[in-house]
Amino acid sequence: MRHIILTTTAASLLFHVTAFAQGSLSPTGAPAPTMKSLQQIWDKIGELQTTVNTQQTQISALQTSLTEQAVLLQLIGTSDGRGLPWIATTVDSSGDVGEYTSLAYSASGYPAISHYAPGSNSLKYTAFNGTTWTTTTVDSSNDVGRYSSLAFKADGNPVIAYYNTTNTALKYAYYDGAAWNLETVDGTGSVGTYCSLAISPNDTSYISYYDASNQQLKIANRVGGLGWTKTVVDNNPTDVGKYSSLKFTPAGQPAIAYLDDTANYLRYAEYDGSTWTKTSVATTVVGHISLAFNPAGQPAIAYGDTSFALKLATYSGTGWSTSTVETSPVAQNVSLYYSQAGQPTISCYYGGPSDLYLYSYDGSAWYEEVVDSVGIVGQFSSLKYTPQGLPSISYYDSTNGDLKFTVKGRFITK
Repeated sequence: MRHIILTTTAASLLFHVTAFAQGSLSPTGAPAPTMKSLQQIWDKIGELQTTVNTQQTQISALQTSLTEQAVLLQLIGTSDGRGLPWIATTVDSSGDVGEYTSLAYSASGYPAISHYAPGSNSLKYTAFNGTTWTTTTVDSSNDVGRYSSLAFKADGNPVIAYYNTTNTALKYAYYDGAAWNLETVDGTGSVGTYCSLAISPNDTSYISYYDASNQQLKIANRVGGLGWTKTVVDNNPTDVGKYSSLKFTPAGQPAIAYLDDTANYLRYAEYDGSTWTKTSVATTVVGHISLAFNPAGQPAIAYGDTSFALKLATYSGTGWSTSTVETSPVAQNVSLYYSQAGQPTISCYYGGPSDLYLYSYDGSAWYEEVVDSVGIVGQFSSLKYTPQGLPSISYYDSTNGDLKFTVKGRFITK
């Protein structure tokens, strides 16, 4: 009885204490507390404490992640990620896959890669959704998929230009949100090798490509759903148009870097809205060409000379100048991109040790990195920067016949 009396008194004190400047905490006419109600309160306090502990653990993990990202972003902002490790992932190993890779980022900030599967002679599309990589066969009719070039339209759907080897034709695949649709862009003669796809500011698909039958450079643009308009850009001198690389100028007009195979010249063509202006940029060029525009809006072209030395040609606004990035024979499958710091970066395949290399400029000198050296790796490299400013590359693992993707540090989702 003494125990019961003490407990009741304690409960009475707990439930009938009067707060400062307030009335009773118990409403008028409220039932007296019982042992059961006290236990329920105690249980609820325990549940709340468990929830608080869980949230504190989550907050601690989030703070750790934010600290890591802050360090990464500081390195990105000061040196384009130099000093961070390369994290390589095999994203497709279903047979022999991964040639002619083309890397692009979706509106969601995730990487996607078009590529040719020599094992099945088909065009494939591999995309990351934030958790996993998924590969889809886009076209498997005949031998298709070489020279694949990927971009995203304004609606967020991917489009791919590629070559039909069996029919020697240029093809185009677009995703409508539910399925892939296939079109023949140009099937007259032997056309479509060295194709390069870019989307104009008004969301029109353009493709530069080589017409082998006439040895000329051509460009095609898709006019809504009405078909393709095809134009000869350069046919003089003879045999021009291999290794074409298409981009849009700051004024929204197409520009193309390509090879004059007759004279081994690097050529550049730019459209002003009515005519194409063509210029010879450099001599003794063997191909492997990549065009980009620097932050000042001027064109720059990475390429290999006849000894496969890696070079960069830049336009000042009045004329072209060339510089040597690396004298060793590394200029194969080059891909040029400008970092968030506004400096040129070039990925390429180094045929000597059969490795993937990256060259980045810091404003005064070039910095060389071995990106991947496990086996024969690095062919068909495609370089892009992530939305967070980290360099990333898609490429072919020839030893294993796999498609690989690598990024500086680690991939930070949006």
